[in-house]
Amino acid sequence: MKDCACIPPIQTYMPIPIWHYDSESVHFSVNPAPKVFKGSPMKGHLLKAAEGGNAEAQFNLAVICENGWIDSRYVVEGDRREAMRWLNAAAEQGLPRAQIKLAEIYAGESHKPENSVKACGWYLLAVAGLNGIHRQNAQSAYQHISDRLTPAQTAKAKRFAEDWTEKARTARRVNVRA
Repeated sequence: MKDCACIPPIQTYMPIPIWHYDSESVHFSVNPAPKVFKGSPMKGHLLKAAEGGNAEAQFNLAVICENGWIDSRYVVEGDRREAMRWLNAAAEQGLPRAQIKLAEIYAGESHKPENSVKACGWYLLAVAGLNGIHRQNAQSAYQHISDRLTPAQTAKAKRFAEDWTEKARTARRVNVRA
């Protein structure tokens, strides 16, 4: 895959929080970034993990792509299309943080009725994987949006969540057998 166009080279860096992935563990630290992010080992490591199907790496890459890369002097415009691609990949794997983020994006574009339905569907899926206050927040957001939907739209959102859940179960059964 080509370099993610949404991550431009940056001249000056502040310490940046980074998720590290290796074959044995995943850990978080704050490291000083390299002088040039494009082509750096950090970016290559994140892209490699994301392309390899690591949902956490896909989510982190989506956040970087959506927000652009910020240094001490410049805010760079993000790449929404690339961010959505990685968010969808992570959400499809069942990562609740990615599902919530997708729901929030769709909810923010509620001028299109189908986006409210998508938001509700992703909120319903995320609720199943969350606990505590995060679950309550997702339920509240779902309720807030679903109150404005027609019964047919609400049913469509629920059907999306049910179909996705069944598809995920089937995929897990196939992977267990393999």
